[in-house]
Amino acid sequence: MNTSIHKKYVHGYNLHESTRLQDQAVTLVELLHSDTSYPAGSKVLEAGCGVGAQTITLARNSPDAQITSIDISENSLKEAKKKTESEGIKNVNFQQGDIFRLSFEPESFDHIFVCFVLEHLSQPLEALKFLKRLLKKGGTITVIEGDHGSTFFHPDNDDARKVIDCQVQLQAKAGGNANIGRELYPLLDASGFSSVCVSPRFVYVDSSKPKLVEGFTKNTFTAMIKGIHETAVNEGLIDKNTFDKGIKALYKTAEANGVFCYTFFKAVAVKETLEQKIARVTTEEVDVEPYNPLWKNMFETERDHLLSCVPSGFIKRIEHFGSTAVPGLSAKPIVDMLVEVESLEKTKSKVAPVLEAKGYDYFWRPSFGDDTPPFYAWFIKRDDHGKRTHHIHMIEAAFESWERLLFRDYLIEHSKVAKEYSDLKIKLSKEHKGDRITYTKAKTDFITEITNLAKEYYK
Repeated sequence: MNTSIHKKYVHGYNLHESTRLQDQAVTLVELLHSDTSYPAGSKVLEAGCGVGAQTITLARNSPDAQITSIDISENSLKEAKKKTESEGIKNVNFQQGDIFRLSFEPESFDHIFVCFVLEHLSQPLEALKFLKRLLKKGGTITVIEGDHGSTFFHPDNDDARKVIDCQVQLQAKAGGNANIGRELYPLLDASGFSSVCVSPRFVYVDSSKPKLVEGFTKNTFTAMIKGIHETAVNEGLIDKNTFDKGIKALYKTAEANGVFCYTFFKAVAVKETLEQKIARVTTEEVDVEPYNPLWKNMFETERDHLLSCVPSGFIKRIEHFGSTAVPGLSAKPIVDMLVEVESLEKTKSKVAPVLEAKGYDYFWRPSFGDDTPPFYAWFIKRDDHGKRTHHIHMIEAAFESWERLLFRDYLIEHSKVAKEYSDLKIKLSKEHKGDRITYTKAKTDFITEITNLAKEYYK
């Protein structure tokens, strides 16, 4: 968990909360973890292990895997270590660390396991992107989260719903999201994982299931809500009398004719191989839109961002090129940026890891599409929905790619030619909507012809 969780963890770091987490883990073992196990020799990262409530089951299910469990809280780690030692578990190594500042080398782990962590993060998407960097290609990430919006019970009661909403509000104020379970698919998809599969894990409890009545309805869910009593009242979210009535109503769902229902969500996704990544990006749809003056602002914002996160002096210049740089020209809504770097070799080792950790797709790409030198560093930036926003081409000063600026400038000065190019792109985008490679190749003759004219024009 990150530092902000350590300071704002809604449920608190205390014996009561530790006991609740252990009860929850024991009660939900079969439902949440029966289908999670890792091969012998696998290196597994458990990100945000807390007091080790899930670690015990994780280690037992994969006795021959090497598990590294991290958490920001030193006290939680001490308790987790004590618990695993008492259970005779030998395949877990505990380390203190912040999810956003882990010191592991890229692709250090075969698998990553994250349980009840994202709900406490203000930036869950960024956390997943960072963790993806630590995962080997072809490796899996497993994410489990709850969703308080999925809570149903009998007898229904307004006060009970109010106390549950207090928990949702407090978590939101702390930067988290108590209803994040329903968002696992879009989060993992936007993070660049592939083969995302999410399964709802439904908890149904009535009096014919006494173990779940005690273990889940009473000791997990109601105990969690009861634990926020003082904070909820002190922050003015609810008055003490209403809170007490709400807790009483929740306990009533654990009586003879009571029913309690809740849904967890479990997601498993894969870090794609290079071949899978290429297949994905080359088949994304081509959409050409009318010119948007905001494209200039998008360039300037990303330019400033690159300069702030890349080592000082490494970038020599940054140019806005391509169709979004030509006022009035229809274009794919993706800002192309040409970046002169000091060294492409250093770009691979010093820049690519930084941008990949921020969720950029990275390719070491041939300049002319034939898998031969010269190669350059190409990055795709996406928004929170996984939609492309920027293409960043990092090249050295001597590259022929700088001629693209001549093409840009010529179109800016010759509106009729720009209109021809716009019409061509609209036509090709309809003909090759799901084939970016063919779409790009089909523009080549026009671009070459105009670039040659531009060379003569700007002599």
